[in-house]
Amino acid sequence: MPNPGEIWRIQQKIPDLASGSAPLNHHLFSQPARRFFNGDGPIRHVMIVGDVYPLSAYSSMMDSALLAVDQTTAQLADYLAFDLLPQGWVTVMVLDSSQHLEEPNDDTLVTSGPKALSHADAWIPSCLSGLDHNVIAETWHIVPMLVNQLWYPTGNRLDFLIYNYLLDIGDPVLSTVNPLSHLSPPAFSQGLAQNGPHPPLFPLNIAPGPHPVSSPQVQSFHHVEKQWSEVLRLPITACYMQFEQLLQTTSMIDRACYLNHFNL
Repeated sequence: MPNPGEIWRIQQKIPDLASGSAPLNHHLFSQPARRFFNGDGPIRHVMIVGDVYPLSAYSSMMDSALLAVDQTTAQLADYLAFDLLPQGWVTVMVLDSSQHLEEPNDDTLVTSGPKALSHADAWIPSCLSGLDHNVIAETWHIVPMLVNQLWYPTGNRLDFLIYNYLLDIGDPVLSTVNPLSHLSPPAFSQGLAQNGPHPPLFPLNIAPGPHPVSSPQVQSFHHVEKQWSEVLRLPITACYMQFEQLLQTTSMIDRACYLNHFNL
């Protein structure tokens, strides 16, 4: 079971959805996502941000469908959701290692990192992540995903200090652009990702990039990363739609049984 702060490798295959349902079409995904599934891109990792939830919790978060039916129907829907997707879903922070990240050779991480890194992209050295390479923590890029797309945990589980520091950096950006930002646990303080770089976390050598989120090179990098994250976002969206259909069917059956019982 994934736990917050852990780093997991992502499976490079389109996940299986509900039993008996058609698999997601390869062409539904963006080009960066298709390259990943084809094995042409680098391996990818995520950091676990929240706890694992059942699919029904994702449905109730996205809209008020569960509130529109009675308690019996909602409970039955929970059982159906568990049968549909026993492992549930989890929120994660996307990590990137596609750039050749060399460890800075001076004392100013903020000005010596990769050129595409923004105030909301944090450079994490391999000595902390436990991976065999340095990574970028995309603190602005927290998304829900299916647990069955996680392959295996790797590297180190980031400690509480690093975990909260990363969430601090991304909080201002997430609160303005990400409708799922409330899924992230609250951080202890407000970050500065919009107005300036967050102070580096010394002596751990973790630091945000030197550029504003709005700069052209950052926007280009973030656009490609959002396209890649269809790997995570499309499967859970498909499962959500299937669950909503099950919920509607369950509600109709429940109402039909009620009418038949009272001969209405």
